[in-house]
Amino acid sequence: MSALELTIAGLRFVTHLPAGLRLIERDAVYETFLDRPSEADRPTGADQEIDVEVTLDPAPAIHGLSVLFDTEETWAAYDDAGDVLLRMRSVAGDEDYLWVVRLTGGTEPVCCRQVVIHCGRRLVETRGPVIELTNPLHYPLDQLLLMFALPALPGVLIHAAGLARLGRGVLCAGVSGAGKTTFMGFPEPRHGLEGLSDDRVITRQIDGQLRLFGTPWAGEGRVAANRGVELAAITFLHQSDRNELRPISPSKALQQLLATVSILWFDEARMSLAMGFCETLVERVSCYELHFRPEAAAVDLLEDLI
Repeated sequence: MSALELTIAGLRFVTHLPAGLRLIERDAVYETFLDRPSEADRPTGADQEIDVEVTLDPAPAIHGLSVLFDTEETWAAYDDAGDVLLRMRSVAGDEDYLWVVRLTGGTEPVCCRQVVIHCGRRLVETRGPVIELTNPLHYPLDQLLLMFALPALPGVLIHAAGLARLGRGVLCAGVSGAGKTTFMGFPEPRHGLEGLSDDRVITRQIDGQLRLFGTPWAGEGRVAANRGVELAAITFLHQSDRNELRPISPSKALQQLLATVSILWFDEARMSLAMGFCETLVERVSCYELHFRPEAAAVDLLEDLI
């Protein structure tokens, strides 16, 4: 593909490439999230569009810039006169970069409209007159961009599985080890449920309605559907010796939800917006603890929620 458009949770990233450059996407899970501009039947429905310029020009220097956040192993964020620079090391601890990304006006808590990706040499392969470039708009960069964009919409990324039926869905949140992938292996044809994701979902408020979306960031079960449905219920997964659905208060739900939400904690404005949206979620949507045994009967507890 010479260019691509990546759509996740109603946000469409539209790439712009210099002549002679071709993007290569090797992850099949991303297939349904990619739109080819040349295709007449490309999916529609995105309500937000973000321009992404991909370039092989040298990356902007980071020396002397204020550090917003640094994992010290993979990526770091810098303040460059109101823009945010994201820098991904090519190897853990390496000073070379895989990519450096400029988010124009990224220090303001708005949905980023302009993104420039400076690609490092490790992403480039030359094949005759064409330069092939491993798609940089892939995990973890696409997930980071969503984390910057979502709070202002509003919306959040949640460590959760998602199940849907007839346009409505239930969010099954849980930290690592809570059993999301295990639970997503239980639905049978009798349930009539479709998996949206087995690891990461996005929730957004669109035209007053709370929506649940699948993402391409699949877990071990490789469940990743490019769909959005009305959010009908929120559950928190707990492996147990019996199957039980327990209603919980908004305050208790918020405590568990915040343990599973991906928030830019170093960005005070976006953090505040994200936490405010989490409060909206637990106040407007019925919340439960889902205690379950490793068996298909556990999914029966969701029948009345969707």
